[in-house]
Amino acid sequence: MTAGTDAVATDRNSIFRRPWRDSRSAPKGPGKLIEQPQWIGAGLVALAVLLSVGVAAASTVTVAGTEALPAVTQGDSVVAMRSGEAAPELGAIAEFRDSSGKSWPATVVEVTTTQVRAHLTGPSALTVGELVVPVGQDRLIDILVPGLG
Repeated sequence: MTAGTDAVATDRNSIFRRPWRDSRSAPKGPGKLIEQPQWIGAGLVALAVLLSVGVAAASTVTVAGTEALPAVTQGDSVVAMRSGEAAPELGAIAEFRDSSGKSWPATVVEVTTTQVRAHLTGPSALTVGELVVPVGQDRLIDILVPGLG
């Protein structure tokens, strides 16, 4: 190679490499590092709308609360002992579970300060277990995030 061809080769390299090198070394402004397609902005708006709808739904949806009380059957009725929790309503549908895990439906027929009596459609023999009774409803948002309520 002669001095003239070396100068031409150097000029070609500088012509093609200089813009590339300048683009790599130039500082990038905020948001210029990656060009954002239009769908990202639309996706973020859709995500914000779904989040607000979810929070609104969670604040209005309620979940039934239950309480398991120690109980024993007497014929076709169940007697359960209360210990200060909220009292179930008369006529509420409950469930009696024996110690083996079997369950039978029951209907609350009497509520006192110490006992809950329910009519049972299940075993007539003496069985020990628990009576699961409804005790009220909680908002879903209070269950998911207890610190807000």
